[in-house]
Amino acid sequence: MITFPPSDPPAEAYTNYLAQPPVGVLRWWVPGYPIMIGGNIQDAADLAHLQKDFGITHVLDVESGRGATCEHPAGKYKKLEFIDNGMPVSAALLREACEFARDAVKAGGKLLIHCHMGASRSPAIAYAILRTVYGLSHEDGLVAINRGFPHGEGYEWSYHQCQQAYVGAVDAFCDRGGLGA
Repeated sequence: MITFPPSDPPAEAYTNYLAQPPVGVLRWWVPGYPIMIGGNIQDAADLAHLQKDFGITHVLDVESGRGATCEHPAGKYKKLEFIDNGMPVSAALLREACEFARDAVKAGGKLLIHCHMGASRSPAIAYAILRTVYGLSHEDGLVAINRGFPHGEGYEWSYHQCQQAYVGAVDAFCDRGGLGA
């Protein structure tokens, strides 16, 4: 299990980033963890911005049907096809994602997990990482995701049916031993 001292990014970085019109995608930090969740990387300039301004070192791409939009450093980019159809995600995909994330954070990296919009698949994978790599409980994992989820008061990420199916698949993976199985 990896521990990461709670150190949220500065509030001004969080606020300014969400307000940037050229990006036009939803992105946010999981408070207290080196994990940013969001929509896809637009181009090389967007990746450079993420690296320079937020220290992103590793990218986990879970968008289906679309390849990388730019070159990534060797060993610091992982593409996994995760179809956003509300069906439970496979244990094999969860294992690959969590192993990549574990290695990234062990190396002191900051991870961007992205899908197309940043609202279903990437938070599900972040939840899996919080459960397996950091050892959070079901409740604590959801609280961590929802603390950063920028949809306003009263809206929780796991509310929709597809997110609930993804959470259920992650919980089943963890119940079977997660990365230790």
